[in-house]
Amino acid sequence: MVWTTLLFGAILTAIGMGGYYGVEQASWTAMIPAALGVPLLISGLLALKPAFRQNAMRAAVFMTLLGLVGTAHSLLQLAQLVLREPGLVTGSVTAVLCGMFLWISLKAFLEARRRRPDPKPSPVAPVSESAGKDAEA
Repeated sequence: MVWTTLLFGAILTAIGMGGYYGVEQASWTAMIPAALGVPLLISGLLALKPAFRQNAMRAAVFMTLLGLVGTAHSLLQLAQLVLREPGLVTGSVTAVLCGMFLWISLKAFLEARRRRPDPKPSPVAPVSESAGKDAEA
């Protein structure tokens, strides 16, 4: 979960920076994702140390909850906009579902690979002398 926190923090920070510096007329509100991403990055970095992990992850979850509550109105506005274009809805849902399936599949493949036994054959145990005598009798 620590690496997931760092990844989401980096993505949110990049979205905020891109939204601010990537357009001609930038507004400070474009930095809101970065304002959420930087604390996630800090929490993730703190969580790398086991002594801070529990509190750092709680802080990350709290920041994420604040981000969700604070930006939920954007989802409603997006839904209203998207409902005007039905093709956009089906394409977006398809992309999200494909992305989720790909993520779950790759995760399962990696877990299966980790659980796979070592392909190297184990060395044959030497036959003891008593086993050889039993075979002769």
